[in-house]
Amino acid sequence: MGRRRGATQVSKERILIVDDSENIRTVLQLNFESLGYIVMTAKDGEEALRRIEAEKPEVVILDVMMPRQNGFKVCRKIKSDAKHAATPVIFLTAKGNQEDRFWGKDCGADEYLTKPFSAAELERVIERLLARRRGTVAQSWFEDEAADRRSEGQVFMVLTLTFDAKALN
Repeated sequence: MGRRRGATQVSKERILIVDDSENIRTVLQLNFESLGYIVMTAKDGEEALRRIEAEKPEVVILDVMMPRQNGFKVCRKIKSDAKHAATPVIFLTAKGNQEDRFWGKDCGADEYLTKPFSAAELERVIERLLARRRGTVAQSWFEDEAADRRSEGQVFMVLTLTFDAKALN
């Protein structure tokens, strides 16, 4: 399903997968464990918040539609808690319309991916977010935004303006 890391490149980073679907949790867990991650799972929002507090994962993959507390509420709680605000949150959900994407970004999610999903794309997103968190990638907000738009297949243009300081004086 995913690409394997080299034998000497084993990660000890923890990923929390939160989804009410046991199948999704199992598939993602097997994939990320095969890549060397430590994987924890939760079946609803309340369990997720307990696991985040107790185990402090480096990344949270979160579904939106779940019992007890939906993903939007969980994300807001993570991002509003100073101890966990820097933890990257990735929504992985079937809710793919613009309004849902807006609410995902509004509550603080770092990424918003829809099901069905590409495991390779999810792996790349996690690697990028972890690298940013470690401070090993000096990527600007512009590069992040362009990468997001490309991955979503959006057409976009970039306008570059150059100012001559002498002419402005």
